[in-house]
Order: sequence, then C-alpha cells, then structure tokens
Amino acid sequence: MQYDRLQLPANSNDQFIDSVIGTLCLTEGVQTATRVPGSLDVSVQFDEQVTSTDVMRATLKLAGYMLDEKKKSTGCCGACGG
Repeated sequence: MQYDRLQLPANSNDQFIDSVIGTLCLTEGVQTATRVPGSLDVSVQFDEQVTSTDVMRATLKLAGYMLDEKKKSTGCCGACGG
C-alpha cells in the first residue's frame, strides 16, 4: 500500500472536493480517498501494483478536474558536492 496527497486548487469548494474524492474512489487500485482536515489536500491510499499518482492525476484530468502541481523541492541534497 502506498499513500500520497493531492493538492486541490485554492478555489475548490466542498462540492468540487467531494466530486474529486468520488472519482478517485472509482479508480482501480484506490483503497481510500479522504479530505485532509484544514487543507485543500486529498489523502489517497492505493495499491502501487495497480495504479500510481500519475494515473490518478491523469484520470482526474480526463474527468475535468485540474489539480495544483506538486510543489517542487528547492532544497539541496548535497549529492553534487555544491
């Protein structure tokens, strides 16, 4: 089992969030999809042998739901020695 959080747009309302969760729950491999209290994120538990975050994002996009892009980490990992 794998977990991920999908960030919804800032203008999301309850109906939009419930629709996104409903679509995710119908996606093969998704075990649970729940709203993260106090945020516009949806927490998703899924079987990584069956689906992935990219597949879930593509499914939502095809259904007409746009998500915020995952924030990119700008921290230095030190691997380059810089």
